[in-house]
Amino acid sequence: MITYSCCRKLILSQNYSIFKAMKVLVISANSFSNVYNNGKTMKMMFSNFNKCEVSQLFIRGLNEIDAEAACSFYHIPERNLLKKILFPWLKAGHEIQIKGNNALEQELETSSNLGIKRSITTQILREFVWLLTNWDDKAFWKWIKEQSPEIIYFQAGYPFFMHRMAWKVQKRLGIPMVSHFMDDYVVYPKRTLYKCFLIHIYRKTIKRSSICYSIGKEMAKEYGIFFGKPFLPIMNIVPYKERSPKQEGDILKISYFGSLYYNRIDAILAFAEFLHKKVEPFIKTKYYIQVFSSSEINEQQRMKMQELGVRNIGFVKGNEFVEQMKDSDIFLHVESGNKVYRRLTKLCVSTKIPEYLIFYRPSFAFGPTDLASMKVFSEIDGRMVISDVLDNTSQETINNIANIINCKEVREDIAEKCYKYACDNFLIEKVANSFRLDLENTVDNSK
Repeated sequence: MITYSCCRKLILSQNYSIFKAMKVLVISANSFSNVYNNGKTMKMMFSNFNKCEVSQLFIRGLNEIDAEAACSFYHIPERNLLKKILFPWLKAGHEIQIKGNNALEQELETSSNLGIKRSITTQILREFVWLLTNWDDKAFWKWIKEQSPEIIYFQAGYPFFMHRMAWKVQKRLGIPMVSHFMDDYVVYPKRTLYKCFLIHIYRKTIKRSSICYSIGKEMAKEYGIFFGKPFLPIMNIVPYKERSPKQEGDILKISYFGSLYYNRIDAILAFAEFLHKKVEPFIKTKYYIQVFSSSEINEQQRMKMQELGVRNIGFVKGNEFVEQMKDSDIFLHVESGNKVYRRLTKLCVSTKIPEYLIFYRPSFAFGPTDLASMKVFSEIDGRMVISDVLDNTSQETINNIANIINCKEVREDIAEKCYKYACDNFLIEKVANSFRLDLENTVDNSK
């Protein structure tokens, strides 16, 4: 086990001397990750922490965690909780042994989640499982004590039990907590009985939190008004990259990266059809759309992709992900116009956007223009934005899209604006420093 004094020496020896040493306990559904969105965001936020300062408690096994982000991980798989109901003497969770990423992947694969589709019914069942189970057993509190955290970073979401977990640990340890709200489940989503209870849960978490963060400016503003407490915006942040203009090829590649949740596959197909029917008469350059995602698509969607020439490449990560980003000419961001999904994404800024911007490429942003993600692109350059209300598409919009595809100079002009916006708003050097200082000041003020 890495001791606090050892941690302090490591920090001083690795150019962290501008910061005070402190121990942070991260409580979240997802683990730190190099691949998955929320995990990547957390990793970037904690980039100014030495791994020996950070420990993490999480519940989802995604078959990949970043062992370099923390010194210790404690995993409570929900599958274990079901077993514990039948066999109370079993442990609910366990410390992940850090022996290299391969060992971590293997251990997570053998203790995966329930694998059930999210719905109100299944979520209520999950809540009952957590209520009926003694998840905070002796092994759990022994691990917590060994970490000796001074502050809790809580990634707040929709499960009640995650909030109760954070409250319980905070009360037991008597330390401050900061909370980060990554998605909106309470302000714009349709009102249900579950949502009413969740608002009550959120209020208790916010009251217990010294600082509250949100995923972007729009959410910070709306949540500040709704809950009567200031919120600070932090979304995904990216390391600095030199400008890397795309080398011209014979065919222009329009690339979508990320999940297809919230009906985004149908939005991609609608965009492809829009290009085919309304823009192609004005396009002089050959192009195709390609999708990089681990999300499943149905047979009807697959056939529609083939019909429109949209290429389903599949999931990429690591160096392959970086190379495919570099090989793209234009990135594609989409949001669904479906009323239910539109409510869910109203305030949320996609974690993929900063990665798009820093790669020195223009993007096409297709969807309802009042969503927070779409407003980011509008703020940078409105030529990138296409409303999903296609009946009202102006000739100016069609000309803008055609010019971006046809003209290298137009693409580079917009790419420069995107790059500058990323450097001004999303660089690790700026955001991660500020985040760390926030936590340091919170710890100091609690003493």
